[in-house]
Parts: sequence; structure tokens; C-alpha cells
Amino acid sequence: MFTGYAEDSYKNLDSCSRILAWGANSYGQLGIGSKEDQLVPRQVIVPGINVRYITGGGGHTVALTDNGKVLVCGSNSKGELGLGQTVNSITTLTPIHSLNSENIIKIDAGWEFTLAINETGDVYAWGSGKKEQLGFKLSDCKVMQQPSKVYLPENVCKIFCGSFHSGALTGCVYIWGCNKYGQNTQGDSIPIILTLPTNIGTIKQIKSGWSHILLLTEDGKVYSWGRGDYGQLGRQCYHQYDKNPGLVDYLPLIQQMSCGSEHNLALDEDGNVYSWGWNEHGICGTGDEENILMPRMLQTISFVKISQILLIFALKNMHQNVDLNVNGDIDLAAQFLVTVNDTWDPRGCIETVKTPEITAGNFSESFSVGSCDHGPFKFSIRSGDRGFKYSIDVLFRSSVIEDASPPTCTIYWNGSYLVPTKEDASESLLPSCYTMDSREGYHMTYYWFYLLSWTFL
Repeated sequence: MFTGYAEDSYKNLDSCSRILAWGANSYGQLGIGSKEDQLVPRQVIVPGINVRYITGGGGHTVALTDNGKVLVCGSNSKGELGLGQTVNSITTLTPIHSLNSENIIKIDAGWEFTLAINETGDVYAWGSGKKEQLGFKLSDCKVMQQPSKVYLPENVCKIFCGSFHSGALTGCVYIWGCNKYGQNTQGDSIPIILTLPTNIGTIKQIKSGWSHILLLTEDGKVYSWGRGDYGQLGRQCYHQYDKNPGLVDYLPLIQQMSCGSEHNLALDEDGNVYSWGWNEHGICGTGDEENILMPRMLQTISFVKISQILLIFALKNMHQNVDLNVNGDIDLAAQFLVTVNDTWDPRGCIETVKTPEITAGNFSESFSVGSCDHGPFKFSIRSGDRGFKYSIDVLFRSSVIEDASPPTCTIYWNGSYLVPTKEDASESLLPSCYTMDSREGYHMTYYWFYLLSWTFL
């Protein structure tokens, strides 16, 4: 998480020479010179450079200076830093020298890729092109290590990135990349003009979450399309997604909006804030964790007139950078059993493996759960909920669940095998938790995580 400016307002604000960063830092994406997670804000040192705007991808950070230069740090496993080299990660903000002559005016980042616009309206893209999200076809490696021009017939004024799709605004909306949830409406891998409702008027803003898109017109109307099973579209969605842009009816006239991974905020003309979509961890601000299917005004701040929504990339990536923070007062090393049941396989696939010993707050090496799934595993431990002594938040960065949040759940634990409250240890179950998610919209994958052994450090 960084302090910064909203995309559509930073051009009107003074640049800043002081940047603060905190949170997950597995790849050095905080730019502080290390890969240690930060529980409190830390200053990012960029001597003699004024930064106007910062955005983040799955594990990388991109900053724009007041003189049009681009700085990057974090993961570079798919070339998302655009530095033309194959280092896995960089822990300090580093300039992309190949863009020095371009005078970049806007930037945005997807999961493992980045877009930028220069002052003449040209778009550059780099990083992973696995889903054609760069706007041009690549060879078998599906990676572009350096910024490369995206050829569009018109000059571009805005860009936006989802997890695996991209788009640009000229007077029309061009979009390309992954179409799993109808994001680009026509399923093309190269930039196409998006079909919009007639008489939609002038477009003021266009924003993207992981797999849904919002469009705001100059007359204050919001349209949505893409994935909608968590309420992201803010309107009726009879299937898991809707590929046709539709009006979000339950909103007053809106002056500004922003997307999180699977939730949204909107600001009306009277300074009221509305939220809708995925609400786990209370990220919609409604005081509970129920998904919000239709826009709801935030009553808790209704007495304050908000002038601007700063739902910066910290919220956009709240569930893209889903690395879980460890409570600094509890250090634990543990092994887990991981069971995966992937119903995508017509023969059925259910496997259980034991993880290597993992220290709280650190990802394990990637391991396979038979042929069902593979990926790294991470856990954090904190003071307990629901009357338990500890809560262990676990995360499996699945290779199967690509376009949704990685499997996560919480093991409630009293520091022993006696779960939930068995007096006889021989009757006790392993402390565990369970979650599931869909693959391709209807094939479910089920996950069980069991705490097997542990050592307090």
C-alpha cells in the first residue's frame, strides 16, 4: 500500500517528493530496498525525484514522475518492470530508460503487465501477454521484456487494466485481452471498439477491477459489465457475468468512481459515497461482510461531505496483492496438510500433501498437490476470534483459480490439537478450515487446510 493520488485528479495536484509504503512486500514492491513486509508506513527514498502518481500490479509497482519518467520495482518474473532484463525482482524504484524520450503522462498496471501513455497519445505495453492483454500477439514465451507500442487508429487519452485485460479511451473505448467474463464483449485478442449503448454521451471515466469494468459519463451515469457474481456490476446479473454494458440504476448522479478488485466506490454530487460488490473483510465499509448487490450509501460517513475518492491502487490491489500480514507479536513455524478436490477433471481429482515447514508471513516454495493443483502457500497468525486463542489465516496461490481470489480461510486454534474443545486428545480433529471457488464459472475446486505440526519461535 502506498500513499498517492487518484488517477483523474493527480494532474491537478502538486507532485510529491515523500512517498510512504507499507504492507505485503514479498517481491520488493514497496521500493524500500528489502523484501520484508512492513506493518507501519515506511518512507520510500527517491532522491531528487518528484513523483506524481503510483499504481500497482500483482506484485510490482509503477511510479510516474513530474517530468514524465517511469520508475518501477517489485516482481519482474514476466517482464512487468519493462527493464529488458530477466532479474526476478528489484527492491528499489528504478527508471525505465527506454521510455526516457517519451514523456509519459499516465500509467496503469495489471496482474503481471503494465501500460503507459505518452504526451502524443501513444500506448506502450510490457510484461505478460499470456491472455493477449498487451494488445499484440507474442511468440511462445508470451512475455514482452521492454515497452512496445500498441497500435491503435486514434490517439489515446486514458488507459485501464484489469487482471488479464486492458483498454484505452480515445472518444471510443478500445479493449483487448481476456474475455472469460465478457470484459471485451466480443472476445477478440487485439484492440477492438467496444459496443456501447446508444446515446451514452461523453465518457468521463472508465475503471476496471479484476474482471469487471465501470464507465462514468459526463452526465453522471454509471454503466457496468463483466463479472458480477459478487455484486460487482451493481445491478441485476442473471448469470455469473454480463458482457453487455448496462446502466447501474440505483445511483444518483455520480461525479467520480473507482474500482477495487471486485468492489467499487462512487461519489455523488452532494459528497456522499456509495459502495457495492465483494465485501469480505468489510471492504465495502457497510459494517458487515455481506456482499453488496446494489449500490449502498455509506451511512457511517454520511455526515461528512467527501470531495474526492482516493481509492488508489492500494484498494485496487487489496485482493491482487493478497499476501497476509503476520502479527509481529507471534512467530510460528508450521507444517500443514493441503487437500484439493478439483472437479474440472472428468475422472475426479482429489489429493492430499504435506507442506514443507513454513515460517509465518513467508511464502513456501511452490509444491504440487498431486495433479489437482500447485502453487506456493503462506500463513499468518494473529490474536484469535470467536473465543479462540489464535487465528491462523492461510492462503494457497492456486494455479487453477486464475481469475478469482486465491483460496483463503481461517483456522481457529487454541495452540493444541484439542479442536474445537475435546477433553480427550484421541477424539480431537486436526485444526482446519475449508474453502472453495469456481473454475470456468461452474467447475468447483475445493480446498481443505489442516494444521499438522508447529513450533513457536
